[in-house]
Amino acid sequence: MEIDALFPLFDDDKTEPQIKRKKSQNISPHKGHRQRLQARFVKSGFSAFHDYEIIELILFTALLAQWPQLCDFLRLKMAHLTHEEFYIFFLDAKSYLLNEMKLFRGTIDETAIYPREIIKHAIECGAMSFVIAHNHPSGHTTPSQADIKMTYDIIKSAELMKITLIDHIIVGKYEITSFKKLNLL
Repeated sequence: MEIDALFPLFDDDKTEPQIKRKKSQNISPHKGHRQRLQARFVKSGFSAFHDYEIIELILFTALLAQWPQLCDFLRLKMAHLTHEEFYIFFLDAKSYLLNEMKLFRGTIDETAIYPREIIKHAIECGAMSFVIAHNHPSGHTTPSQADIKMTYDIIKSAELMKITLIDHIIVGKYEITSFKKLNLL
């Protein structure tokens, strides 16, 4: 099947895909953004992409199918930090990424996490599930008792809204630990 059949909104003779519009249509330029990225990748590979576009393309594919890439992304984003940061990845029913955000920033050895804020953002973006991640600037990725308690508090809050926590990931300088793989979820 040709790319035109898969992505009929694009002109083939352009380096950068353009949306074809009727003059009377008032369509957001963001509509179809993911499809345009995918079409550009099929046509030109990663050589036509900026680094941030490569990360976006990887993250906006099925997140759970791209677990190694997610771990690489988290290492790049947090392993070097000297303070804690808390990220959340909101997923739809098919585990596609809806939104990713840094929700909290802490100190060298802790960050205040508010389950209410996590659930609020999950509802706002229509998430069915989510993955949380934070770093340990010390480099050690063993979950602390505070990490475990906070995770269970988040799970309880999410369950009330029928939203599922898929995993909690801790990022260190050289390794990543998954609550799911440790059977803590």
